[in-house]
Amino acid sequence: MRNLLKSGFLLLVLPLIVGCGGGPSEPQEPLEDRAKELFTALGTQDYSKAYLLCSPDFRSDISEDEFTKKMSLFGGLGTAEKFKEAEIVETTIHENGESGIVSYKLLDDEKTSDQRWVLADGHWWWEKNRMMFQGS
Repeated sequence: MRNLLKSGFLLLVLPLIVGCGGGPSEPQEPLEDRAKELFTALGTQDYSKAYLLCSPDFRSDISEDEFTKKMSLFGGLGTAEKFKEAEIVETTIHENGESGIVSYKLLDDEKTSDQRWVLADGHWWWEKNRMMFQGS
C-alpha cells in the first residue's frame, strides 16, 4: 500500500517538476514573437498594425497618421519588401527585465540592425526612434 501511495504521489508531482508546458520555454520568446509580428506588419506595409506595436510613450507623442505617412515613404523605397524575410540574429533582455534589444538582418543584407523594445503592462513594445518624426 505504501509503494502504491508513493507511485500515486510521483504521478501527481512529476509533471510539476518536469514543467507544465504551454508557456514560453525561453524568456526571450515573447519578445521575439512580438518582433516577428512587427516584421510582418512592416513587410506588408500594414503601418496601422506596426503603430499599435509601438510603445505607449511613443504613441502619446506621435499620431498614427504621422507615423503612417512617414513609414509609407520608407516602404515605397523598397524597405518594406526586405522585412518580409527579416531574420532575428540575437535577442537580449536586459537585467531589469523591462527592456531588450532584438538584433536582426533584412533580406539580402549582411548588416545587423537593432531594435529597442520595452516591457509595459505585460507586453513588449517597440521603442521606435523618434528622429525621423522631428520637425514634422
